[in-house]
Amino acid sequence: MEDKIKPGDLPRMMGAADMALICQIASALPPRARLLEVGPWLGGVSRVLAERGELHVIDRFLWSEKNALNHPGLAEPGASFRPIFEANLAQAPHPVQVHEADFRNFVWRNGQIDLCLIDAPRSAADLLACLRGLQSGLTVESRVLIKNGLSPAHEELPAILEILLGRGILRPVPSRQEAWCTILVVAPGPDWARLEELGDGAAALREEPLAAAVRDPWGGLTLAFARLAERLRRDDMPQVLARLGELPAHPQALLTWDGFERALAAAGGNATDLALLSEILAVQTDPAVQLHLPLPVNRGPVSALRGYWANAAAQPWRGADFDADLLIKAAQQGAMEAPAALRARLFGRRVLEIAPETDLSGVGFLAAGAAAYLGISRREINRVMLAAEMRMRALRTVPLGAFGAQDLSDMDLVVLRAETRTDPAVAQVLAQLPRSLPQLVLRRSRNGAGFESL
Repeated sequence: MEDKIKPGDLPRMMGAADMALICQIASALPPRARLLEVGPWLGGVSRVLAERGELHVIDRFLWSEKNALNHPGLAEPGASFRPIFEANLAQAPHPVQVHEADFRNFVWRNGQIDLCLIDAPRSAADLLACLRGLQSGLTVESRVLIKNGLSPAHEELPAILEILLGRGILRPVPSRQEAWCTILVVAPGPDWARLEELGDGAAALREEPLAAAVRDPWGGLTLAFARLAERLRRDDMPQVLARLGELPAHPQALLTWDGFERALAAAGGNATDLALLSEILAVQTDPAVQLHLPLPVNRGPVSALRGYWANAAAQPWRGADFDADLLIKAAQQGAMEAPAALRARLFGRRVLEIAPETDLSGVGFLAAGAAAYLGISRREINRVMLAAEMRMRALRTVPLGAFGAQDLSDMDLVVLRAETRTDPAVAQVLAQLPRSLPQLVLRRSRNGAGFESL
């Protein structure tokens, strides 16, 4: 007698950790459960699911060139592999209902689905189209397993899932799974009916803030990091920085980000952008940073970048004003030295600097923690100053001769240098300042820069 094919002997595109999770969730299904698999391939997983109840599968069953390359001799590219699938499932304990269709256009009409395994979509738009087609069959009791829902190599899927979970369209289902398992287990959430509002997901991926409470199955930030990676792959650095600024502190954050960084680098991501992002992530997610503010900014370009991000955390302009090239250039010009000497005395203050020494002095003050900066220059306003003002909205520079009391606005700290204090034009500016406005004078010595109050 011919031996029966065992469920585990059939080819499948799932690893051991994936299969362990699938079996874990399937083992909790009710008797006579209804299961659906989107993208069953040759039936290796289907055969296991068929042990649990009434199984439906959706696929176009078209053999791809990649399949032909990796599995020569099974079928020609473009040919149907449905006969192979059906032969592999011939010994299943229950009949398998095959829906030969494109999952993007398929509409489910076969009752409640107890378990749905989705392993076909590779983009946010495709996943949303798939979920909409199955919406009527998925209830709060359903379990939906999304392959690559936690994969750094397919960042668009966990990115849109972060939004679906954040909006309450889906809710997380607790699971016991290995750290390398990329399946996310979810169920319809309280706002499942609002799925249609997302459209193809493009606008939400671009603009939606991170949801504070969304975590991966291990309590980490995989889904949040996917939002950053998705924008980074599209060269949308303003939105990368906006999302980065919403990340909470987390002790394991950099370990999680490493997976995304490797995937982005393998896909040809810009090495400079990736290195820069890692530096800022280290500051943003380090729970100890808040205990050591303000961070130093005068220990080289990297300290200027890290210091800016940490010291400006409370400022609404932090992400929009972040300019790595400008911060590095300011550090190279020595613009971080004087602000670093002030440290906590300028933190959160709106600084008026009289006769700055460098064109990018204001960049240094903002990096060191100033809330705003106004420079009164003895020199003509040049291209470098204008460019800095255009790129950082919290920074402004005006000529000494054009300064008036109206420029004071709500400045609350004056900084000047001892050698310029006796300049008649500077003295004229000082005479216009309110007596209540604190003034600090920079004096240089062999031990470096220091300030004293007037």
